Amino acid sequence: MIIYQCDTAEKNKEVLTIFEEFVSEYLDQSIKANLDCVQGPDLLVALGKNWDSFNIYSKMMDKSFEYLNRYYLKNNSLELVGEKCMSMFKRQIFREVEKNIT
Repeated sequence: MIIYQCDTAEKNKEVLTIFEEFVSEYLDQSIKANLDCVQGPDLLVALGKNWDSFNIYSKMMDKSFEYLNRYYLKNNSLELVGEKCMSMFKRQIFREVEKNIT
């Protein structure tokens, strides 16, 4: 389906937006929700576990949006799917948790 969307009517930008929404929603509803109720040293442990889960999710997204990587993102000098996942995690999760760690 993703390849079909990218191939039809140059919908690459739209598919990229869908990808970003998927990741942002996962970060907010799964990762952030898990970390909001944890404090102190347990926060670091929970962050590590959620980071591991997110790495698996990120790899799945990378494979699912491989076509986007190969054609649209590389040709337009944009962050690849895996890189985008990592930068979104850093921005939406780590920077918020970092405030509570130090």
